Amino acid sequence: MRRGVPGDASAVTPPGGPGTRPARRRASVRLDVPSKENFTATAKALLSGLPAAGVGRLPTLGIATTLEVASGVRLTDAPGFPAEWRAFAQGHVAEFELLRTGAGPGLD
Repeated sequence: MRRGVPGDASAVTPPGGPGTRPARRRASVRLDVPSKENFTATAKALLSGLPAAGVGRLPTLGIATTLEVASGVRLTDAPGFPAEWRAFAQGHVAEFELLRTGAGPGLD
């Protein structure tokens, strides 16, 4: 992480995550590890690596399944949400919670 962003004011991670080759940037997730593990590992790397490299801002984008459809009810927890998509969506929920709560004073 330190080699890729020193001196930059902000960072944007490409599809495929940090360190993937351009030809492999067609997918935004590793399918060989559980979704929650993949997305939280990426978040942890960003939370530690960006401030260490002097980067103070990380814009993020989410997926719609992390949004609430009613007060306190995320789309992933709503009736009728496809069970086969739940693990993937919950991985994103865990990632964004970690980014939201773990940023600290060196990264907004």
